[in-house]
Amino acid sequence: MSMEQRQHTITFLTPAFLGDARQNAAWRTPPFKAELRRWWRMAIASHGHDLATVRRLEGELFGDAAGNSGKRSALRLRLNAWKRHTEPDWHLAVDRNQLRMTSGLSAAGYLGFGRAETQRKETDRKTDPAIPAGESATLRMAWPAGDDNDALEQALGLMHRFGTVGGRNRNGWGSYEIESPPKIHLDRYLVDWRDAVNNHDWTIGVGRDKAGPLVWQTRPQRSWEGAIRVLAEVRKALCGEAKQQGRRPLLSYPVTKGNRPDWDKLSARIPSSLRFKVIKGEKGLHGQIAHVPCGPADFLRQKFTAQEEARFPDLWEACHELLDDEFQKDLQRVSQ
Repeated sequence: MSMEQRQHTITFLTPAFLGDARQNAAWRTPPFKAELRRWWRMAIASHGHDLATVRRLEGELFGDAAGNSGKRSALRLRLNAWKRHTEPDWHLAVDRNQLRMTSGLSAAGYLGFGRAETQRKETDRKTDPAIPAGESATLRMAWPAGDDNDALEQALGLMHRFGTVGGRNRNGWGSYEIESPPKIHLDRYLVDWRDAVNNHDWTIGVGRDKAGPLVWQTRPQRSWEGAIRVLAEVRKALCGEAKQQGRRPLLSYPVTKGNRPDWDKLSARIPSSLRFKVIKGEKGLHGQIAHVPCGPADFLRQKFTAQEEARFPDLWEACHELLDDEFQKDLQRVSQ
């Protein structure tokens, strides 16, 4: 059987919280395979397949441990050796107050590492091991030649545009770029955000509304620290908007303050469908916010009150309006 082969250099643009069994910062293939799988689903969904077909094709390519089939993955991934840095730059950024927001609080706290402190001090999580921004490795891929080629190429392009890996990656940590990525046309993956929120519990595409794609970028920044600070300000405002409406748990769950006693602590999860990422542009680094809409799992949605069910889409519309209106000086919509 002939094999398709690709290799791409991946470079982190922000610190990545990836670790080995000893809690040391380390490149590992499983997070990148999971990342490829996630964006492959979106790519294959753009072909018009339903969920059952997507799951069948996914099992054939990535492996399937469900039932008695026990299919092994047909996709092979390998990362080359990389040089371990002993002075993670995210520690230095915290020490030098480069992650300080205008409120005096730490962007690290608002983007997931440590508490969002009410006092003007850094969080106590700054010692978490991280792969520094600027670190690179080569990802080698091989899979049986066939109909999967197009979807895997698209997945790599989507990874470059929207992907992040590691701890708190939805908040922009573990942002990376892929050297010479496959080109994608964003229009192919755009979906009506209301339909996605109301009818799908998995991400079938990138949201769009009447104004276009629900993708925003910050002004160019000179460093990853600058881009992360702006993203933290945006996230703080979004959480404040949801809290003011009394719907903070619907934005993402669990929440540090505001857990629901009627929701199971272990199984009740609503991952944020906003994807934060730092990307490289011609004039510097940009923070990017993309709404990749979907609803919560059915078992959790059944626990929504009638008012929560009715207002769940309204919360996201309010978030879109906040990004368009209150951050006019810092954010702009992108069309491609």
